[in-house]
Amino acid sequence: MGVFNILFNKELKAITEEDILKIEKDPVNFESFEVEYKERFDGDAGELRRDVVQFANGNVVGHIIFGISNDPIQVIGIEKSEVDILKNILNDVLPKKIDPILSPFPQYQAVPLSNGKYVFIIEIFPKSYGVYGIRLHEDLTNRNYKRYEFYNRMDGSKHQINIEELVELIESKSRGKEKYLEVSIHGGAIIGGFDDIFIAVKAVNKSERPIVIKAYGILLPEKEQVIFINPTHPKLMMINKRLPLKLEDGDSCEAFLERSEFEVVLKEKEWIYPLKAKAVFNTNDGTYYSDEIILDEIK
Repeated sequence: MGVFNILFNKELKAITEEDILKIEKDPVNFESFEVEYKERFDGDAGELRRDVVQFANGNVVGHIIFGISNDPIQVIGIEKSEVDILKNILNDVLPKKIDPILSPFPQYQAVPLSNGKYVFIIEIFPKSYGVYGIRLHEDLTNRNYKRYEFYNRMDGSKHQINIEELVELIESKSRGKEKYLEVSIHGGAIIGGFDDIFIAVKAVNKSERPIVIKAYGILLPEKEQVIFINPTHPKLMMINKRLPLKLEDGDSCEAFLERSEFEVVLKEKEWIYPLKAKAVFNTNDGTYYSDEIILDEIK
């Protein structure tokens, strides 16, 4: 499930200003492997091309959102003139220098705001096998015509790929060996030596290549909220894994959140049981979720 499914639960063309404004209210919606916020567009087609390719070389659908500042997260909007320039570049300029041709081609939507401006969303689809490169020159007679730069997204930012990373990415995609993390959640775990009951989340690497765990927590879908588990909590440092954590094939990562701490959050938010919950693990290859369970009050 990508970031837009969690926030809006609707198709790109159906997103409204009301949906966009939810981003401001949810501090969990930081830049990630699925989304990048940009306050405005400065007309740099080359930079936009690199931004698109970084997501297209990933494993999940990515989104670039213009008109939202990143620090702090705030909906600002861009002028219609910027929207027109973005559309022109996406349709006529962006495909130049990208090899092979982007397929499927990125989709976009301009969402009107009540302040007269727009939030412009670009949705980029990952290549199912192989990678996209950016040709250094368009002229067939230029010596740089057959030279390329390659990008992907790491740690919530654009990363130029070196030769070793490129080989690994090509092998991973071309052989169809996509990384997979099996995630589960238990709402009533008991740990020896502790008086409280815990919510336990667990992930097991079921792929042949390593996966790096960046963060883990509990997603409450109906509340559109992720409660992250702090791996350095003094009481749980011995059992919760320190992050980032690299999982090889078959390795697992388990973490625990005390029900008493969880219920403090519920009280602050004025939420009540029962609650739907999923485990969520953010990794260097995207976000993975468990099946949904129902959390009832423990009496």
